[in-house]
Amino acid sequence: MAKPKSAKVYIRVGDCLFDFMWANVISDGSVIMGLRFQGQQQIEVVAERDRQLRPPQIEALRIVCHPKISFHPSGHYKLDAQVGLTATSIDRATVTGPRFENIDEPCRMLEVLLPEVLPVASKGIADRDIILDATTAPRQPLVCTISCMSKQQFHHVMDSNSKFVDTSTWEFVHALENESHIWVWTLRTSQEQTIYPNRFIIGLLGEIKWGKVPEHGT
Repeated sequence: MAKPKSAKVYIRVGDCLFDFMWANVISDGSVIMGLRFQGQQQIEVVAERDRQLRPPQIEALRIVCHPKISFHPSGHYKLDAQVGLTATSIDRATVTGPRFENIDEPCRMLEVLLPEVLPVASKGIADRDIILDATTAPRQPLVCTISCMSKQQFHHVMDSNSKFVDTSTWEFVHALENESHIWVWTLRTSQEQTIYPNRFIIGLLGEIKWGKVPEHGT
């Protein structure tokens, strides 16, 4: 299986090819990825350990952009979307997760729920690009889980024919490699996902890091 360090990610269904994502490994070891089309982006829910917060409980700006996600080796992971506990503390949505050096076993980093209708690919594919083939998938909503793991763990899971996600009923797997880890795109169907969303839904996994609320008088 080819494991490039930069790639566009497509979804194939039969003879049809659809735009999905792009991903790059940059010089400091960070991994940056995003959706390959522009759209409105807004934080809809922040799930903390003991509560779920939704607008208007939080300030969540609606922006038009090509959604981008960055994963830094320090464990700081960011969306482009803007969010804050108050209007004066809005910042890029940031979560803290494991440092890359502490990741060995498969660790879920991001989940993307796909709508029923996908954007048709606008450009041809290159040899390094990733194609997630959904031709044999059952007719139900698709989820893409992006995980990070050590190279040893990746080969262990592949050799054992185990599922990358326990709740999957069908999976197709492809990967991208940085210096120390394998990043795995698992396109799958799930017993937990039965309704098509009307948009792409991105779930960044980790503990939310809220922007600082300015002190009074500053």
